[in-house]
Amino acid sequence: MKLLRTSLCFWVLVSLAVLGCSAEVVGEEEPGTSAEALSGSFPVGTELRTTADVNHRREPSTSAEILQVIPPGTAVKSAAAQPRAGWYGITWNGKTGWVAGQYLSRPAPQGSGAAALLAYHASGDVTLWDETFGRKDGADPLSNIRDAAAGRGARTSCYGTAPCTRVQLSSKLVSSMVELRQRYEYRYFVTAISGASHSSGSYHYAGRAMDIDTINGVRINGNTSLTRGFMSACSALGAIEVLGPSNRSDHQDHIHCAW
Repeated sequence: MKLLRTSLCFWVLVSLAVLGCSAEVVGEEEPGTSAEALSGSFPVGTELRTTADVNHRREPSTSAEILQVIPPGTAVKSAAAQPRAGWYGITWNGKTGWVAGQYLSRPAPQGSGAAALLAYHASGDVTLWDETFGRKDGADPLSNIRDAAAGRGARTSCYGTAPCTRVQLSSKLVSSMVELRQRYEYRYFVTAISGASHSSGSYHYAGRAMDIDTINGVRINGNTSLTRGFMSACSALGAIEVLGPSNRSDHQDHIHCAW
């Protein structure tokens, strides 16, 4: 069940002036009922991230006092080594309290953004294709990210309009790829980053774009809520070019996001 926000406004007329209005987040689930609920323990100081507007409570209970409401996508710190019945001790904005685990996401793997993507690839959460549409040219997504993790420029391909060179992958591209998994919890299959042949002047050739063809195990085939959601997530992460089934007839089987 998603959080529902209702406004409880109390208008008090004193000399024809309105004195106050407050908002309350209501409709919380009991911790641990969501399939996406955070589980396990994390060392004190571990960075976690909120996935919705969530109540930060004084005690691990839905009846406890609300200290503050934490916005979605906020980085918070673990304040307790062990959860209590699905609640996590959290410090944010100078206050320490408890947040229900289903409104928190796991920390990203340690290391650089490229190293995090390689860890997600190893776990099967983000699949980086190890070929370039049938070619083994070292410009495939897996090789691109391995090169970036090693501090090298990523290869472009050497066919079609591809420039046959190396480029530094955009840090914003790489971090956004991590965020699409960490914050938005998408599992996806990357078919191209700097490799393959694209239109002349493509952001791919500048190391600033990726293409995907599968989201959460579902192959892209036309305009669906899943494809629209992924495209919206790219836009929310600052993508300057987002092409897919909902806005391009020639992108019915894949999504292109560039930063």
